[in-house]
Amino acid sequence: EGETVSGIVSSAVKYAPVHEYGFSGTQSVKASLRTIKQAFGRPIAPKQIEVRAHSRKVNLPERSFLRTGLAEMSGQIQTEIDAAARKAVE
Repeated sequence: EGETVSGIVSSAVKYAPVHEYGFSGTQSVKASLRTIKQAFGRPIAPKQIEVRAHSRKVNLPERSFLRTGLAEMSGQIQTEIDAAARKAVE
């Protein structure tokens, strides 16, 4: 009856949408510990320092990986869907 095949393609990583569509705005950065191995351009013994919570301005351009990947593979995807549909009807 229906002649439509649909599906969902996604990524489970939380930063995927930001890379796929880009982001421009302010981002909150949590407090953390950081290991430094040099100070003033000179090597020092590794030392942990505390980085306080802060915000930063971000301007990340769009870097599509899902949409462009699907577009590049559309012919192959269509071929495989057609083959699976033929096999299912046999």
